[in-house]
Amino acid sequence: MLILICDAFDPSLPDKLRRFGEVTEDPNRLPEAEVALVRSKTKCTAEWMAQARKLKLIIRGGVGMDNIDLE
Repeated sequence: MLILICDAFDPSLPDKLRRFGEVTEDPNRLPEAEVALVRSKTKCTAEWMAQARKLKLIIRGGVGMDNIDLE
């Protein structure tokens, strides 16, 4: 499983997530990612999600979901 960290999180997070799969911060790997961790910087638009063909889960760090297209 590929886990994509899209925004700034605690620097220790990648090491903690490696037990669940491969971890990357490379946005070019979005089409391969099954999990994406986002904060408010990343806008999860319909176009963004269309690129994420394998995406199963978006984890939103923070409050609200106004940056995630729910339609």
